[in-house]
Amino acid sequence: MIAKMIKLSENPSKYGGSFYYAFFKDQENNSYKSCIATNCRNYKNWKEIISNFDESTGCWVDGLVTKGPGLVDADSNPRLCLSPVEQSKQIKLEF
Repeated sequence: MIAKMIKLSENPSKYGGSFYYAFFKDQENNSYKSCIATNCRNYKNWKEIISNFDESTGCWVDGLVTKGPGLVDADSNPRLCLSPVEQSKQIKLEF
């Protein structure tokens, strides 16, 4: 799934380190959230996205897997990507 990360909030963890609440909107304007902890093994998958996040513009993320209604699995393999509109323009330019 591709969705736009629209908000990211960092909080101290009572287990050490920090954890992030990440909020997403997909192309159909459905809302999703996830919780990502710095002391968990899957944090390495999210580190680049979290460090490049800009709340004023958000960022598009591909490779998201839903775990339930409105919930993104933190064990997804996310990667930064262009918006779906930019992707379609890029594909048209390649022809």
